[in-house]
Amino acid sequence: MVPVLMLTAKGDEIDKVTGLRLGADDYLTKPFSINELTARMESLIRRYTRYNQPIVSDVPHFKNMVINKETRTVCINGEPVELTGKEFDLLMFLASNKLPIRGVCFRRSKSIRRSGETNTPLTTIISCHLSAS
Repeated sequence: MVPVLMLTAKGDEIDKVTGLRLGADDYLTKPFSINELTARMESLIRRYTRYNQPIVSDVPHFKNMVINKETRTVCINGEPVELTGKEFDLLMFLASNKLPIRGVCFRRSKSIRRSGETNTPLTTIISCHLSAS
């Protein structure tokens, strides 16, 4: 989306209102100073770059899986998956630390180093889950 600044000689209120209702983001009438034009353009650019940022997730997207951090839920192919709190924590840890490619070993020591934690409930869960597989 591109911001629209109407620059026109029509300065009546009805013209301004019509221009804004037709989709203009700002309306500037002649005569104008270069400083005002520059300030309005900078304002439009600032607003559009700030409020039109792409949504970036800190959890990688998986083809068929959606992880919702706020509600602590997981869906695969649109179907909810029941996970315990610990299982959800482990899934979030693995997803946030970029799961390795299939067939590559994900070592316990590396996973704990990445988490920056040692001897915590999460690292114990990692140990239990990884040693069980």
